[in-house]
Amino acid sequence: EDTISHFSHPGHELVKRHYTGPSFLCDMCWEHLSGPAYGCGAGCDFCIHESCAADPQTLSSEAHHAHPLVLVQTRRDVVAHICDVCVGDCAAGCFLYRCPACGFDMHPRCARHSEHDLTLVVVADDGRCAAACGGSVGAGRAWY
Repeated sequence: EDTISHFSHPGHELVKRHYTGPSFLCDMCWEHLSGPAYGCGAGCDFCIHESCAADPQTLSSEAHHAHPLVLVQTRRDVVAHICDVCVGDCAAGCFLYRCPACGFDMHPRCARHSEHDLTLVVVADDGRCAAACGGSVGAGRAWY
C-alpha cells in the first residue's frame, strides 16, 4: 500500500487507490480521475492524480523567465482565473502555478509540457487563428 504526505492536504496521509467513474474529480486540477490516484486515508473525499501529486511546489519555467512560480490553490470565491500559457480557464479552487511578483498564472498541465520548437502566429483582424490551432483569440495578438 503506497502512502504519501502532500502539502495540498496537510494532516492526513494519501493512499494510492484505483478510481473509476465520472464522479471522481482531482482536488488539485479539477479534472476527472480514472485509474491509479491518491485518496485521503482518513476518509475525506480528497483525491488527486499521481501526476498532480508529483508537481513540485516551486519551479522555474521557460514560459515565465522573470520569476519562479509557486503552486497555489486559487480562491473558491473568484471564478475568473486564466492560464497565461494556454489562455484556458482555471476552475475556482484548483491549484495553479502563480508568480507572486507579477500575477502570471499557469496550469500545472501546461508546466508539464516538454519544451519544443514553436512558431509565432499573428492573429488575423477577424480574431481567428485557424491555421495554428483552430481556435479564436483576440485580433492582432501574437501567439505561439
